Amino acid sequence: MNLDDAATRIGPPNGTTLGKVKNAERLVSTAALGTYFTTYGVGEKDARRDEIRKLAMLAGPTRRANLLRQMVLNEKSI
Repeated sequence: MNLDDAATRIGPPNGTTLGKVKNAERLVSTAALGTYFTTYGVGEKDARRDEIRKLAMLAGPTRRANLLRQMVLNEKSI
């Protein structure tokens, strides 16, 4: 399956958007993960699902902002 086919199934505007996800330039929302799993054949009992969900939550913008803020504060205290 190419990026345009996957984008049609998943729903992003085009393959370029999905390409950014593939290259880790854009986050996938945890709400959209089910569609990605279905499109790419990650089954319900696949152990990768839980790990991917955990990683998606850790990569979320709010979590990342908090981690960056903590890093900056730690550097200032050194």
